Amino acid sequence: MAACLGVLTVLGVRAAGVGQPDWESMREVASTVPITASLAVSPESGGTEVRMKCAYKAGGGAEYAKWTYTLVVVPKSGQAQEVNTWTARPGDEMELSAHSDLKESDIDHIEIRKGDGTPLLSLRT
Repeated sequence: MAACLGVLTVLGVRAAGVGQPDWESMREVASTVPITASLAVSPESGGTEVRMKCAYKAGGGAEYAKWTYTLVVVPKSGQAQEVNTWTARPGDEMELSAHSDLKESDIDHIEIRKGDGTPLLSLRT
């Protein structure tokens, strides 16, 4: 009986999502944004882990071309820190993980920027 309760407890914890990251949707900060994204931010040894899931809108025109993107951690004080760079085109879906040496409490917000530095999406931590 105790073994059954142990298995049910583990299954219940997994079903409830305990131990799973809390994903938060990023908000658009530019007029034309060809990407949607969610982030999960969590403390880890020596800083913060940032996990991202994103999708790239299908469409035509220059705003939907293959772009280089940068994931940027912006501290409450100091200079922004690039933590990952990637290239994507319309219809792509991606997941990635990055590390910042900043503690989560020292991070003001996280941005996804175009390769030219233009902020597209933002999430306050």
